[in-house]
This record gives sequence, C-alpha cells and structure tokens, in this order.
Amino acid sequence: MATFEDNLAKSEAVGADKKQLLQRLQETRSCLTDEYKKSFGKGKFDFANKRLISDSGTWCLQWQTRQKPNEPQSYENQQTNCGTVILKNL
Repeated sequence: MATFEDNLAKSEAVGADKKQLLQRLQETRSCLTDEYKKSFGKGKFDFANKRLISDSGTWCLQWQTRQKPNEPQSYENQQTNCGTVILKNL
C-alpha cells in the first residue's frame, strides 16, 4: 500500500510535468456534464497556475495535490497519486 509521502511525490510529479498535467485536466474535462464540456470547448492551458480555463473565461479546472492542500490529510482530504481537480468559477 502506498504511503502518504509516496502519493504526494507522485502527485507533485504530475503537477510539475506539462504533458501529464494537461492529460489529467483533459481527463477531468471529459467527465463534466455536457453543459460544462461545451463551455470549456478547447480551453486554454495555463501551466503556471496548473489549470485549464474555459473558452468563455468564466470557469477553470484547477489541479492541486488534494482537495484542501493546506490542511492535513484525512478521510475527507485524501492524498491521491495524481492530485485532485476542482471546477472553479473565475
């Protein structure tokens, strides 16, 4: 079983690699409802801020190491090996 440190290191590696990060964001975009998929269109990849911005500029898929990265790991705030992507209103 992977440890917190193992998963954190793997997650950070995803966030540090343009190709892996874009793939993670695109995978998440494919899971959105049709309405949100349509608003993202092709989207604009913002590697510096680890996000994919919708064509309209009103939404983004934001990658981070876990749901609440500044709080300790818990059942509700688990550390995965690829990070977490959240939908944010800009």
